[in-house]
Amino acid sequence: MLERSRELGGGCWPSSGGCRRWRGVGVLGAPPARAKPRAWGRLLASTGLVVALAILALSAAVLKAERGAPDATITSLPEALWWAMTTTTTVGYGDLAPVTADGRVYGSILMVIGIGTMGTVTAALASRLFLAPERAEPAAAELGAAARAGEGSAGAGALDRLARLGELRERGVVTDEEFARKKAELLERV
Repeated sequence: MLERSRELGGGCWPSSGGCRRWRGVGVLGAPPARAKPRAWGRLLASTGLVVALAILALSAAVLKAERGAPDATITSLPEALWWAMTTTTTVGYGDLAPVTADGRVYGSILMVIGIGTMGTVTAALASRLFLAPERAEPAAAELGAAARAGEGSAGAGALDRLARLGELRERGVVTDEEFARKKAELLERV
């Protein structure tokens, strides 16, 4: 668990229920832009698993609450699953709806889960697709400046340039291949 939080860019404090907090996790629960792609995949997979379990559990709960109720439209498991999927994805066709108080409470919970999940996933993907390149441009300029800074002074400041290059690699701006190539270029000048 602690290793996973390091991949997401923060610290994890074990408690009786798992992670108490993730430092570095964004407001919407998305890993920071510097997180490894594998961390993003894990976030999406775990979110999908939680939503799937919520759909199954709340479908069963609504089915139990609605069975035998007069005017009930959700009377079988396939209908309950269909209703839960359309409710979670905020489509809500209206062909099926709970009529009991318990069924409506479960439906409200599912709506909140669906709206929250759709918002979180959309924001996380938008952040990953659109904000990461904006953050990369200044860092790429910094990389070019670091390489140019050593052109006239062989050996002087090479360690600083390598350190800055390493930071850029850690932030995900520079790939391992780019890092190795630039490192070799810097070391040739020394």
